[in-house]
Amino acid sequence: MRAYLNIVLHPSSWISAAELSQAPIQMHSLRSFWTLLLPWPTAALTLYVLTSIAALAIAVVIWKSSSPMPLKFSALILAAIHHQTRTCLCTT
Repeated sequence: MRAYLNIVLHPSSWISAAELSQAPIQMHSLRSFWTLLLPWPTAALTLYVLTSIAALAIAVVIWKSSSPMPLKFSALILAAIHHQTRTCLCTT
């Protein structure tokens, strides 16, 4: 049990073994999408910020509307999933 807790509490010791930092194509976020699509880091970051703002704005508009709850939660989940960044998974 101690070994399990050590792994859970210290992901930096095993995250590199999962090769997530080497495979951004396996990430499901707007940042990895733009990073893979564009060879210019500044342009990729700019488009990531703009599309993140747009996705959040759309989620907020849907959430505040009189739409049914399943649609509201769908928008919320999509906005949350697509805003994951690879830095949160690959920090050491």
